[in-house]
Amino acid sequence: MRVIEYSRVGGKYKFRLDVYGAYVLPPDLAREVRGWNVRTPFYTIKSGAISAQAGYAWDGASGPVFDTHRTLRATLIHDILYQAMRQRKINPADRKLADRTMLAILKEDRMWPHRRVWWYLAVRLFGWLAVRKER
Repeated sequence: MRVIEYSRVGGKYKFRLDVYGAYVLPPDLAREVRGWNVRTPFYTIKSGAISAQAGYAWDGASGPVFDTHRTLRATLIHDILYQAMRQRKINPADRKLADRTMLAILKEDRMWPHRRVWWYLAVRLFGWLAVRKER
């Protein structure tokens, strides 16, 4: 069974979830969540749980990096959180918590430690560009 479909859409590569996917924040991160209660046709964020509906599409990692089986879950959840911040459904001041969530997932999925630290530093330095309000 395929869970994630990889395709080229409009000149960009996209991932599309074929089944419902969910992630529950680790307790240390979940304790910091305030006011994350969002339901859209594509994703749901409620307290310490984040889920994506089948058909949700995202572009994977940004920048000069490559996606692997160890990065897809982290990029999915991180993209959902950043999309919610752009749409002002969750507070953009929670960006650091979103970035730490990505870091926790990369660790759970056994990404090489040095690589995950570089990814984390990149989103801390440049993530603000992706959180700017949608036009």
